[in-house]
Amino acid sequence: MRQTFAHPIQQSKRPSKKSIAESKLKRLFQLVNSLIRNGKPSRFDYLLDKLQEARIQLDPFEHIYIENFLRADDFSEIIACPQISIGKSVSHEHLLLSLIDCGYGAQKFPGCTSSLIEYVRFLNGEIKSANIDTCETMGMALRLQSVQTTILENLLSFLSSARFVQLLVNKFNIKEKCHHDYGIQKYLTGYEISPHPDIKRKKLTYMLNINSDPFSETQSYHTHYLSFKNNHKQIYDFWLPESTDTCWVPWNWCKTNFIQNKNNSLVLFAPSNKSLHAIKCVYNDMEHQRTQVYGNLWSLENILEREQHTWHELKSFCKDPKNNISTES
Repeated sequence: MRQTFAHPIQQSKRPSKKSIAESKLKRLFQLVNSLIRNGKPSRFDYLLDKLQEARIQLDPFEHIYIENFLRADDFSEIIACPQISIGKSVSHEHLLLSLIDCGYGAQKFPGCTSSLIEYVRFLNGEIKSANIDTCETMGMALRLQSVQTTILENLLSFLSSARFVQLLVNKFNIKEKCHHDYGIQKYLTGYEISPHPDIKRKKLTYMLNINSDPFSETQSYHTHYLSFKNNHKQIYDFWLPESTDTCWVPWNWCKTNFIQNKNNSLVLFAPSNKSLHAIKCVYNDMEHQRTQVYGNLWSLENILEREQHTWHELKSFCKDPKNNISTES
């Protein structure tokens, strides 16, 4: 008699209807738990791999820089959105009204006024800048508050996801519990922040350029990443203690190492005593405005009352002969 040999799978016992139902239920519970922990899958999940694979660069301070962060099709669709490319305005008042109609609202932000009236009066030369004395001008930042397009909803939903935030925390080894503040922002002409490394309560910041202007890379409104010139390097040491906070300093104390002018480029870093960056944007914003995806992680723990020092005090510190050598390179 001829013997027949069945495949091992064919030989195995057929699962019962009950075990099949239990298996399906188990997979369903796993899916639900995953969604609760991580949020639903996003069209932007591919960005997680880009961030995970990105190397931390050391010059002029620890940071991640990624060009072509968004896929070309996603990027093109985003900058074509009517809330990003809002059309041409004929005056500052018209521009502000158009932005409000598009869902933007004035944002309290460094280097800016949050008063539309004060901003227009400043641009018209009726009042002086209320910005700090290391800056010459004053701008306005507006954040998108009412999203009207699906792709922008998807992008902001991705930014809010636990998996995105946890990746940032892991990448920079952040131990403290933090609040994630993020959004899409437009920065109008006059916006200026002189060199500064960010205050120490900020644990991480990221900036992604999403400018609608096809010639945005030639504009002068991009973020500078800097380092101190030799005669001010001792400030790195001054800012090193956790009990001492940082401040804005004059532009001429620093040299620019890198300008983030590439559209669709991302910079991400954890602020330190060396993370100097700055911006001054005076430009024609009637048709296109400097636009970014911008976010921060703010510490919710150990909020110290740190020592505050002005740049004037640092100037005296640098002039003191005993402080003229930095212990850090």
